[in-house]
Amino acid sequence: SRSVPARMWQRKRCCSPWHCKAVLAAILLTVSCLTCGAKPAKGPIAHDQPHSACSDAGFDEAMAKGIRKSKAGDTTASAACFSRAFSLNRNNLGAALYHGEALIRTGQLETAVEVLRWAVSLDSRATMAHLLLATAAQQRGQGELASASYQAALKLEPSNLAALVNYGIAE
Repeated sequence: SRSVPARMWQRKRCCSPWHCKAVLAAILLTVSCLTCGAKPAKGPIAHDQPHSACSDAGFDEAMAKGIRKSKAGDTTASAACFSRAFSLNRNNLGAALYHGEALIRTGQLETAVEVLRWAVSLDSRATMAHLLLATAAQQRGQGELASASYQAALKLEPSNLAALVNYGIAE
């Protein structure tokens, strides 16, 4: 039986220690286990089987599996795959956008805002980065950030329907 060493966890034990393993990598943002909410002492959580077939995947494989799992409606598995892809290449706009969207879908809004701010910094001309950042900010109750992000999206695409409709809601 595999288990996570006790020193990796901050007093809170995972509901099933064998389904998570701590990955000590400085390039990822610290997130909690998508299944049980346990947080590592330091470093991010990566999911082992059965939650993710992506824990050892390369960038392209993690992205492809994430997209397939997302299309199949498996939010938890797709989020783990996009997290893996983002950890392997933080400078890939697509990985940042998919990871940010997955974080929104799994309710990890604070981390989603951080990731999507990063995506905007990668390419300030990416309308989707602004729209996703606005969505995460709006769901967190950060109206000013949401409005500013919708405005940025409208500056890039004045007829973007999602930005037009949601900007009025965020105001």
